[in-house]
Amino acid sequence: MKVAGNSLYLVCLFASGIVSGEMQRSERRERESLPLLKVLSLLDPPYLMISGEDFFTNTKYEGVLVDLLDQLGDLVGFQYKIELVKDGTYGYYNHATQTWTGLVGGVIAGKVAMQTWSLATLLIEDDESMDQEGDMAAASLTISSARMEVVEFTKPWMYSGISVLYKHLPVDSGSGWMFLRPFTLSTWIAVAIMYVAVSLAYWAVARCSPEERRRSTVSGEPVFGIFNTFWVAFTPLLLRGNQEMPQALSTRLLTGIWWCFSLLILVLYSTMVAKEFTTAHYRPKVTSWKDLADGVVNFGAIKRSSTVKYFQDSRIPEYQKISDFLASHPEFLTSGSTDGTRRVLENPGTYAFLTETTTAEYLAATLCQDLVVVGPEFQRRAFGFALKKGSTWTDKMSKGILQLQEQGALHAIYRKYWKDRSKCPDTTKQFDQPQLDLPHLGGIFVALGISIFLSLLVAFLEVLLYVRKRDPTQWPDEELQGVHFNTSNEGASVILCLCIRLSINLIYELNYHRYLINLTKTIIGPDGNIPCSSRSILRGPHQKVISYSLYGPMGKPRAEASYEKLIFEIPDSAKTWYPGWVVRIYTNYSREDENATSWMRTIEDKFPSVDFCHVASLPGLSGDIQRVQSNGRVWRFLPMMDPLVDIFVSRDSDSPLSEREAAAVKEWLESKYIFHAMRDHPHHWQPAFAGGHHSNKYTEEDIHLLPNPPGRWTFCKAHPPSAIDQNNRTFETSST
Repeated sequence: MKVAGNSLYLVCLFASGIVSGEMQRSERRERESLPLLKVLSLLDPPYLMISGEDFFTNTKYEGVLVDLLDQLGDLVGFQYKIELVKDGTYGYYNHATQTWTGLVGGVIAGKVAMQTWSLATLLIEDDESMDQEGDMAAASLTISSARMEVVEFTKPWMYSGISVLYKHLPVDSGSGWMFLRPFTLSTWIAVAIMYVAVSLAYWAVARCSPEERRRSTVSGEPVFGIFNTFWVAFTPLLLRGNQEMPQALSTRLLTGIWWCFSLLILVLYSTMVAKEFTTAHYRPKVTSWKDLADGVVNFGAIKRSSTVKYFQDSRIPEYQKISDFLASHPEFLTSGSTDGTRRVLENPGTYAFLTETTTAEYLAATLCQDLVVVGPEFQRRAFGFALKKGSTWTDKMSKGILQLQEQGALHAIYRKYWKDRSKCPDTTKQFDQPQLDLPHLGGIFVALGISIFLSLLVAFLEVLLYVRKRDPTQWPDEELQGVHFNTSNEGASVILCLCIRLSINLIYELNYHRYLINLTKTIIGPDGNIPCSSRSILRGPHQKVISYSLYGPMGKPRAEASYEKLIFEIPDSAKTWYPGWVVRIYTNYSREDENATSWMRTIEDKFPSVDFCHVASLPGLSGDIQRVQSNGRVWRFLPMMDPLVDIFVSRDSDSPLSEREAAAVKEWLESKYIFHAMRDHPHHWQPAFAGGHHSNKYTEEDIHLLPNPPGRWTFCKAHPPSAIDQNNRTFETSST
């Protein structure tokens, strides 16, 4: 008998169908022999959702719980039937009725009012006649201590915390100040303050440091003038250098830290501004759960849920604020996650929903309606299956859950619903902190402040080192004026300028007094005498002196009428015609004479520029030159022996000062000559003016009185005009 090819194919196909049917019937009989568990649950995407495939089987549901129960049933050995709890709650203790509600209450009572679903209308119809026993509750049910007192929980099959589900409003794209948003207002103000502080620090440090007192070769202005320093401090913010580089250690230290600060600020700003423009469409009002406590928007949660309970029991002040808001606004509480999501979508930017992080992430990833999950996540808790107390299924379920976890089945279920079903890329953004505030950048501001202080300290030390190396007798004012260290030339801050000037002058003054003490030790004679007086020593070196001789005794008619009377007029004239000069009066008036002592003290108190020198106590006036001490007319030349005097003018005690003479002295000082002798009036019997001898002692250090002088012209006779012609200049003047 021949068999056609098609006939053979039909026979094989028929046989295959018989075998497949037998296997399905065998599996069905084996499954029907397994215990049937009544599982209580509630609709909560993605844990349990309606599929609508078959109204009479479990396939009408889908979700995480369906996949988990299928695998757990095959592993442990049971079949199940899902029944929805009537009140749609997870379960809380009702103090009025002293009973548990929802899923927990159904497990305790063993009864549950079923809900039937019509595919045509998807409307819930209550059927009181369909009360059935509930063996287990399967949902995103939080394991809590209160619930564990009335039911048993399996090992956790998932963990989740609390997050905020929120729909943001688009940012106005026409805003022209978006470039300022990377930093808060306080941060911008702090950066501006540090910029001004660094600019002033540049100016102050450069003025203190001797190495920075230089001028630009191009403009001739100070390199670190008050206006230039603001530009020098601004260039690092533009990532460009300066033509004039810092030379002192203090300015280099300040420059280095300011560059580091500027680079860090620029990097942070560039990063934040790029993120700002990239994610401008996704900027919510709510950036963390703390904004809810501050009342930024209205918010709610599932009523009588573990989330609400958590806030009610918390002692954290922010959580207490959230609890108080939920208690005072029950209208914002929802019946479930679906209701909460609907409110978020209907009230964009004004309503936020507190729910499990896993639920919020699923909704944001699948609905694609600008939903975001605002973190960070907090109050992480575990989900478990609830069973009756003493149930034999608890340990079996727990062991099965652990096995599924070890096999990676739980992770596979998570990926299926949270990763693979995601339709909206990058929808679960975390807006933890959209702007950089001072607490984030406080460290670099502190470091910059410390560096400014260190640079000022180093500049101060540079001044100290410079002072110790330089001539202590040269006062700093002239040098500082040479670099325009004043407020009028540079328009600088008067207070800062004066503080720096006083500090530098104080350093110079301390160094000068140290020098003066050492100098005094060298000019005190072997017998303890000094060239003039302690008052004259305190005036320091480089003195310009107008010297007079006043020899006594006091009260002589001629001295009292001419000399002593003129002494009261000379200081005022010297102040007018010789500003800055000192009037020295060499006298032999006895210190034991109370009248003479009182008279001299009165003059010194009235005129600070007058010094009295007692010739009886002057050093070096003994031995061969003792005659000088007895010749009062020569005393006025004694400033030549004083190392503190640079220039002196010897005068007759009855010769008043005049403007013409002062002009002649000024012209002589501007010349190259060492000596200056004035001619007397033609009617005077002397050819040379006795009170008009001037000497620039500072430039001629070998001038001294010869021994055994024959009289007051000893010096002139020893140095005839032929010998001093090149160092002499004669003026014609008059003493009247």
